[in-house]
Amino acid sequence: NTPIMNFNIFEGMRTLAANIAVEMPEAEVYSTHYRLLFMSAFTLFILSTLIYGASTLAYSVYFFKQHPPLQKKGALLLSFGAVFHGSGIAQSSLAMGTLPIHNLQQTLLTAALMVAVVFVGMRQRLELKILGLFAAPLILIMMLAALLLPGTPPVHTDTMVLKGFWLITHVIMI
Repeated sequence: NTPIMNFNIFEGMRTLAANIAVEMPEAEVYSTHYRLLFMSAFTLFILSTLIYGASTLAYSVYFFKQHPPLQKKGALLLSFGAVFHGSGIAQSSLAMGTLPIHNLQQTLLTAALMVAVVFVGMRQRLELKILGLFAAPLILIMMLAALLLPGTPPVHTDTMVLKGFWLITHVIMI
């Protein structure tokens, strides 16, 4: 995670998610640096939404054509989308100090990641090929709904309740 750039593409490069995680604690709240870090996290979410859309398309074509490589490509795309999506959720968690489930937008984004992770795990274990036709569009719809919702500020009632172990476990298990 070094910020030093080199002309060799395999040396001295920091990933976008690592950059956000390293620099977020140092950024002054609501500064330009802080807003740019959130914009880079938003870029991760947009990228994961596009990848989920491509996965949905691959699974839809697989359903009608029954061409096995399309199903594998759809699963691979969904896995890559989950990695980018997880990076964005991890960045939000680091910035907030808790799991981002304080408003409907954050809850939809977190739930979409959980559906993606459960699907990837189920697919690896059970070889359910057609399940992607249901999971990929569901994840895509959740992501699009979250991205179209207004970014309402979280309600600050009792933050200790939102940082509790049982609430985080409950959200992950859903």
